[in-house]
Amino acid sequence: MGRMLVMIFAAAAAVFFILGGGALFSQESPKGVGAKLGVVDLYEISQKWKKWIDLAEAVEKEVKAKRDMIEEEKKKILDAENKLARAGYAENSEERLKEMTAIQSARLRLEWLDASENERLEKTAAKFGKDLLSEIETAIKKYGRENGFSLILKLDETSLEGRNWVQMQSYVRFKQVIFYEDGINITSAIVEILQKK
Repeated sequence: MGRMLVMIFAAAAAVFFILGGGALFSQESPKGVGAKLGVVDLYEISQKWKKWIDLAEAVEKEVKAKRDMIEEEKKKILDAENKLARAGYAENSEERLKEMTAIQSARLRLEWLDASENERLEKTAAKFGKDLLSEIETAIKKYGRENGFSLILKLDETSLEGRNWVQMQSYVRFKQVIFYEDGINITSAIVEILQKK
């Protein structure tokens, strides 16, 4: 409990300092006073930006195709196992060992295929995510410079519903924005810029 209070205090102190409180401890003129601040909701961008939505749908289609392929291969293996069980081969017959070897090879191939497809899909999704976030960040920086912003912060998910205790602790620890006036939320402007690309 004490550690949590220290973390909350440290976060509050950092926010206070970022928002201009540092000027109180400086002999220079208060540079942060009157600074133009903004906030951006990345989740909202992901729900409204067509390119993000299209790429997410493409990745989901690939994931579904992979799942369908894996299920088809599993069905083939199950059919081969059922066929072997009905064949009535003698326990150590050459035919039975040949079929069992083929089934085991199919299982190993399926495991390899599943793992390699997972890796490929993870790399694809990571590349898409990195590229999209880079575009978003570039748009935010450009908008900030062109419109005289001193600081633009990322909004965090606001709902605590459905979170367990550990998730809530993490939420509190990493939350960046506690309060903001609607007038400094520039998310819609960023979405508009991204849609034009």
